[in-house]
Amino acid sequence: MRTDVWLADLQEQARRRLEDAAELQSRVAQVRATASDRSGTATVTVDATGHLLDVQYASVGDLTPERLRTATLEAVAAARAAGDAQLVRATDGLVGAESLQDMVRGRVPEETRTALESELARYRDDAGRDAVR
Repeated sequence: MRTDVWLADLQEQARRRLEDAAELQSRVAQVRATASDRSGTATVTVDATGHLLDVQYASVGDLTPERLRTATLEAVAAARAAGDAQLVRATDGLVGAESLQDMVRGRVPEETRTALESELARYRDDAGRDAVR
């Protein structure tokens, strides 16, 4: 294979991967989920990471602060669950989708955490041996 043909093919693959990454970033950025608590007191909107974007309350009238808190937390939990479902749909079929979903949610996959802990332990062992010398 000629070098110029090989290089052009490699560049095309890189371009497609960048376009795929941009498309994925756009899909994830568009994830928004809105949900209410069972009583309809609190309605919240979250993004793909579960961060709270908006809170709206129906007439709170004589609700206690504790009931308002409970309604808000219930609505947030429901919205996050709906956001997670949207994130799964947005990344469905992608290689490494589960790890990507964990990263978006701010979670470190177990295999990554284990590898990091192992690497850190080796580093500490090496540093300890160097200190003794």
